[in-house]
Amino acid sequence: MSAPAAPAAPDPLREHPPADRFCDLVLNGGVASGVVYPWALIELARHYRFKNIGGNSVGAMAAAVAAAAEYGRCHGVDGSFEPLRRFPLDLAKEEGGKAKMLRLFQPSPPVRRLFELFLAAVHWSDGKPGQAPLPRKSLTGKVLGIYGLWLPLMVLVLLVVMTGLAIGTAPVGGVALLLLAALGVLGSVLVAALICALRFYRDLDALARNGYGMCTGRSRVPGEEALVEWLHRGVQLSAGRGENDPPLTFADLWAAPRFGKAGPAPLPGGLQPEDCGVNLQMFTSNVTQGRPVRLPLNDANTRLYYHPGEWALYFPAYLMDALERASTPYRPSSVSDPDPANADPGSQQAELASALRELPSGGMPIVVAARLSLCFPVLFSSVPVYAVDYEAPAAKRCLRKCLLLDGGLCTNFPVHLFDAAHPRWPTFALLLDKRLRNYENQALWLPKLNLEGRADNWLRFVPGAEDADLPVRPLLSRLFGFAGGMILTMKDWNDRVTGRLPHTRNRTIRFELQDGEGQLNVDMPGDRILRMAHCYGTRAGKMLVKRFAPDRRGVTRAWREHLYVRSMIEIRSLRRHLKGYRRAVDSFASSVPLHEILAHAVEDRPLEEYSDRPDPSGGKLTEKQVKALEQAVQAIQALEVELSAGGDLCGPYRPVLEPEIHLRAPL
Repeated sequence: MSAPAAPAAPDPLREHPPADRFCDLVLNGGVASGVVYPWALIELARHYRFKNIGGNSVGAMAAAVAAAAEYGRCHGVDGSFEPLRRFPLDLAKEEGGKAKMLRLFQPSPPVRRLFELFLAAVHWSDGKPGQAPLPRKSLTGKVLGIYGLWLPLMVLVLLVVMTGLAIGTAPVGGVALLLLAALGVLGSVLVAALICALRFYRDLDALARNGYGMCTGRSRVPGEEALVEWLHRGVQLSAGRGENDPPLTFADLWAAPRFGKAGPAPLPGGLQPEDCGVNLQMFTSNVTQGRPVRLPLNDANTRLYYHPGEWALYFPAYLMDALERASTPYRPSSVSDPDPANADPGSQQAELASALRELPSGGMPIVVAARLSLCFPVLFSSVPVYAVDYEAPAAKRCLRKCLLLDGGLCTNFPVHLFDAAHPRWPTFALLLDKRLRNYENQALWLPKLNLEGRADNWLRFVPGAEDADLPVRPLLSRLFGFAGGMILTMKDWNDRVTGRLPHTRNRTIRFELQDGEGQLNVDMPGDRILRMAHCYGTRAGKMLVKRFAPDRRGVTRAWREHLYVRSMIEIRSLRRHLKGYRRAVDSFASSVPLHEILAHAVEDRPLEEYSDRPDPSGGKLTEKQVKALEQAVQAIQALEVELSAGGDLCGPYRPVLEPEIHLRAPL
């Protein structure tokens, strides 16, 4: 029986949504699973214009191209969404039995064996949809083949057999001959294992020298695009630019025209203004400092620097030239920063500081930011940046290297990016997930009723989560399951809790992928790529449109329900938050009432400031400022009293889970 034909691509986008019908998008990471995004975004773009777009890892790649396409649409570029529509078709093109997607992942020569081993391990663990995983013995054979051990192992065994035959002519007993042959075979296996271990150690050393990853993202094959070059071409075409034109930057997106008026220019320092034409955001993870970094950089306290010589290994010349034009050489911003002028001439710090350039904000090409976000550990090389080490004593303060890895390490599902108390338009979240065991025929899931989706997902491989009628797994399997559960809990706990909130789950569509579909399987055949793009992507886009997009009858019920849920949640959370605030500002118990603190701030400055720029006012408050602050506090207290006096304002609605209002660091 012949295989069914691959699904056809969606029609080119010719629709023109109303100029004021917007939606926001949040796309999570998943390496090869990202092939489901392009056709979902095409279907949404037929009915909405994209305003705020965020993503991580492969979601950052899709978000970058979608932002470029929206930028092109704002400028009247004909067919700006065509590169996005053709992405799955391009990725599925096979040459020499391999799809284009695999050819985008080009390992550095010293770690090519590890890359082959990685592909073998992915095939061994995942198999293909609807089939059992490949047998374990195939992985062993792959390892022997990758490390070139089949031939020497066969030669050693042959030598043992020939030796045994030679000894057989001597007066030696049969048992002794058998024992000698067995020892020879065992010795051959041990020699092969030792050779394999030594070669594997050398490969690990090469991996460390390659930024602890196999692929830098740049092309290693003349005339063959790798991931960065391929993404750059798609972004430029979407924006209506040539590959040799200036690369599209965040500042270009901000200035995209809306309603016949250009968007705002960057703020001083190239920082992001409010109400941009197109707002693109993504994350990378600074594993040296143990925290996420949002891109574009929009925090004066997050100053990072790059070394052009090091980054040339990751980005082609045209992107490096754009970075150089947008960046400035390292210079101290305060007395706390190390000054190259004070370093010994010719010292390592002096040479480093003279070479470093500060990462720009608005001037950063969006392809560079997407590569910083798509940095899956081991698969991609970490990208080095530099920052001031403020933990060192002042006399020894210096610039130290930091490593940037995949944004998904900190927040793989940044659904909070564009949250508002009462949204003006939908923020759709596209979540890559695994198919649940009892829902094998369900490829997509979008909650329909308010209480759907509030239950927890289970990590079935963690010991104790298995069905009672299944046999107990081997000890090693249980230990790995326990360790995997801990790692995923540390990495995903915030995303999992946020995804269960009532105002998140009712706008999140889940792609319930099967084993072998996406994830780390970058070696998928072309027909599987196209089926994923259609069965998940196209259908997901149409499902969201049907549920939320206005039609001739007006606003849909789903959008009305979402706005009602958001309003009730905000009122309930605000009431609870303000109740705690009112009690605290009037508290005398082992504390000081706020009005006393404000009155005292007129006589003496409230803060012992550390600053090299003294405040002309001496840091004190004026009588006018204190009065205004007291009036604000009284207004907050009055609002809390009014909200509490209204009884149960929210009627029968009870949010499950009920969100809380807290002050937290910006992410």
